[in-house]
Amino acid sequence: MRGEEELACDVLVLGGGLAAVCAAVQAARLGCDVILLEKDPVLGGASSPMLGIHPSGAHSFHPYAAETGIIGEIEEEAAWRRAKIRTAGQHHNIAQQWDTLLKEFLDGAGVRVLRQTYARQPVVEGRRITAVLAEDTARFRSLRIGVRGQVVEASGDGHIAASAGATFRQGREARAEFEERSAPETADSVTLGASVTALVRKTSRPVTFAPPPGTPPFEPGYGFAATALGTERCLHAHSAWNPDEEFCFLTHTETGGQRDVIADDPEIYEELLRQLYSAWNHIKNEAHAREASHWELVWVSPKAGRRESRRFAGDLWVTQADIENGTAFPDAVGYGGYAVDIHDPAGAEDKQVEVVYYSIPPLWSIPYRALYSRDLENLFLAGRLAGFTHLGLGSYRMQKTLAQGGQAVGLAAALCKQYGCTPRALYQERLAELQQRLLKEDATILNLRGADPANLAARASASATSEQRHGVLHATDWLPLDRPRGVQLWDWAPSLRQAQLLLLNPGDEPRTCKAALMHYRPAQPYKESHSRVGFAYERVTNRMEWGDDNLLAHWETVAELKLEVPGRFAGWVEAPFNQELSPKTPTSDEERWMVLVEPAPGLSWGRDLQRYDFVRRAWLDPGSGQYATDGDSHCFRIDPAPPYGEAANVLNGWRRRFATNPVNMWISAFGEPLPQSLTLEWPEPQTFNTVHLVFDTLMRTFKEMPFNRDEEVAPVTVEAYDLEVFDGSGWRLLASETDNYRRRRVHVFPTVCGDRLRLTVRGVWGEGGPARVYEVRVYHEPPSPDTV
Repeated sequence: MRGEEELACDVLVLGGGLAAVCAAVQAARLGCDVILLEKDPVLGGASSPMLGIHPSGAHSFHPYAAETGIIGEIEEEAAWRRAKIRTAGQHHNIAQQWDTLLKEFLDGAGVRVLRQTYARQPVVEGRRITAVLAEDTARFRSLRIGVRGQVVEASGDGHIAASAGATFRQGREARAEFEERSAPETADSVTLGASVTALVRKTSRPVTFAPPPGTPPFEPGYGFAATALGTERCLHAHSAWNPDEEFCFLTHTETGGQRDVIADDPEIYEELLRQLYSAWNHIKNEAHAREASHWELVWVSPKAGRRESRRFAGDLWVTQADIENGTAFPDAVGYGGYAVDIHDPAGAEDKQVEVVYYSIPPLWSIPYRALYSRDLENLFLAGRLAGFTHLGLGSYRMQKTLAQGGQAVGLAAALCKQYGCTPRALYQERLAELQQRLLKEDATILNLRGADPANLAARASASATSEQRHGVLHATDWLPLDRPRGVQLWDWAPSLRQAQLLLLNPGDEPRTCKAALMHYRPAQPYKESHSRVGFAYERVTNRMEWGDDNLLAHWETVAELKLEVPGRFAGWVEAPFNQELSPKTPTSDEERWMVLVEPAPGLSWGRDLQRYDFVRRAWLDPGSGQYATDGDSHCFRIDPAPPYGEAANVLNGWRRRFATNPVNMWISAFGEPLPQSLTLEWPEPQTFNTVHLVFDTLMRTFKEMPFNRDEEVAPVTVEAYDLEVFDGSGWRLLASETDNYRRRRVHVFPTVCGDRLRLTVRGVWGEGGPARVYEVRVYHEPPSPDTV
């Protein structure tokens, strides 16, 4: 064994999961000297080739909610390179290319990565960790790593944080402590358990399986409540054997929540192996012997994947109520939206689990105050060990949600270095700067606009060669008013002066009809797991849909009008409602308004078969207790109309959509072929050398994102474009790109001076798609190290 070697850094990141990777990359991109320690030989944590768990997040349950920022960059690159093995459901991944890609992101940012190195002991002086003692098991050396700035504890279990004296919890809180409706009456030590994953494949000849000695009789495992009812699958099809596939991942096992998941890890892993062998033996030799005869077990994860252990105290605890109510924390630095997904011990000796979705929350904010230790002055908390209760962790623990918290603490660590302050002081004194810098780095913060005073684009006006606007104006055909028919508004302005409806009266005599303005407001901000109705017109669905509840009892009539339609008339009929409307929640599709026309014999309403984001056609069939809907629309327009795809959206401070509406981007007009151009114009010439472009890459469902469906790029993404400046003598080319697959592009060039900037979109990946651009930012600044 060699003697102790000394290293030093500004920021020390403990762990190699996605939260750790994003923290390290972000801090290093902003000029910090960063070291990352990972005890395993591969990077990625639960997503690494040692476990292969697919990164998930809010998008599983919310439309267009794909996570942006560094984790978005990683997934874009992984999709482009096909850094994923192809299996049933595309939900697991043990491709070594994933590890290679993560290492490239770290190397590209300048992070020093020490694999097979575990942090053994902190050196604490006062309330600061000044060094960490580590063991490099690959090189048989001991390390002393001095820390000039911050420690980011992202190891999952938090051994260094606990040893340094940081306050932590383990187990379930009592209901009364935080008034969490799903908590047990009394606190206990139960945590979420651990699992192993396994890969099975179909072979060309029969394969036998002999269970090892000591394999117990089969008992339904992961998802106990479902499998105990007699089904042979797991709770989720992506974790089960399917005889029609060629490769399948199994996650049939979970245990350990009733034990100390850290101290008892070896015994828990052995129990998980026994459960796995039992489940595979049941499939191979008992329940499906004939179908499974050509299947073999080829790989089992060499470690158990833990879901929960220690959770450390920040300056607040995030609870189930915070998540289910979508609490708008003033110090938001990211967001979540996965189910409150809790795995309670079940089965014989509590060795199995019952998976319970206590709710599907709205999109909710991650508060910065939960991401640093309340006890130590330079300790950040990234990953599943942050300041969340047991129930709060049920939604927070998803890898892409954790990655956002990791990017936030990485940027915060860089600001702490810049200003020589503690994490808490950063919250108290420079919160706005932290949040705006995160937005500039393409992170997402709910309900917060970009407001960077250095952004020269904010002083410009925007125009385009074409743009889409709110309203459906052209009839493909006409539907008779033989039943109640309407348009559900999925976006609206603060008031509705009038609606205009395209009606047809072919008769000689005038006719009347009655129009109503109706409102749907959800009874609670979260949804029950069984409440998903879905949309018959959507080809691909999420695990929860919002805006799909159309029971008559849940709609309230706000106003009614009598409309006159002249004889031999086909045109616009005004409905002057003159109503104030509730503000549109930009993060949810659940609340809606509807203009409904009662049956009127002899009258018809124009329909456009084109799909529009901001409206759904609705009708009520005889005897039905709920409205039916479709993705097309009756012809209508409203005054005032909300913005839709206008060029000005690229300057409104929003760099993404958070739900179906508002879209917050420029969209060129339907039917207008590319190229299409967007132009920024200033009253006076501006001097600049950097342009940020944010394109649309967000698909409606998580299943449609490229990394989740074995595709290279989202079809809505801009593929080819030119960027030009008008410098007084003519248009000068600044950048020309083809084969773009990125959401965010930063172009740095020699300083120019001009009064106009033009982006010309020459192509998108999807055939016939319009140009779609969220944001343009313009700066005069030194080039940053993460330019693309």
